[in-house]
Amino acid sequence: MPSVFEENSDDDLTVNRTQISALDAQQNYLRLWTMRLLYHDDAGKVRLTEDLLNGNIPRYAILSHTWGSEEVVFADIKDSTGESKTGFAKIKFCGHQAQLDGLKYFWVDICCIEKSNNTELQEVINSMFRWYHRAAKCYVYLADVSTRTPNDQSSWIPAFWVSRWFTRG
Repeated sequence: MPSVFEENSDDDLTVNRTQISALDAQQNYLRLWTMRLLYHDDAGKVRLTEDLLNGNIPRYAILSHTWGSEEVVFADIKDSTGESKTGFAKIKFCGHQAQLDGLKYFWVDICCIEKSNNTELQEVINSMFRWYHRAAKCYVYLADVSTRTPNDQSSWIPAFWVSRWFTRG
């Protein structure tokens, strides 16, 4: 059988171009990329992992949410100063739910990305679909939907259908 680089006939050339296209797509998909994840340390504090390469990324949960005021950003997690911010509720929710689902690691865009680094920000934007696709679990945090009485659907279903999450860009 000819290699992907041999051109023995018109038929072989067609097969070879198809094989090359498949290899190009596979290499582009498998190229190196990095991400940071959140986890709880032994004291229960939320921490960031070091940069992880795509071959060494453990199973993780990911959070889909809307941004609000007082978000916990990358520096807040690094400096352990974000717990008093309103946005910490969604991080706490994601970490707790991940633990319930048997996952040690979780990812929340607002605090796992160093947004002041333009190169990193562009790489994250380009990798976002891949990160959601590879997540073991994806949670949605609806800040504008109350679940004080989860068994009483009449209390939260109307708010669910008009949640800001459905209208975000």
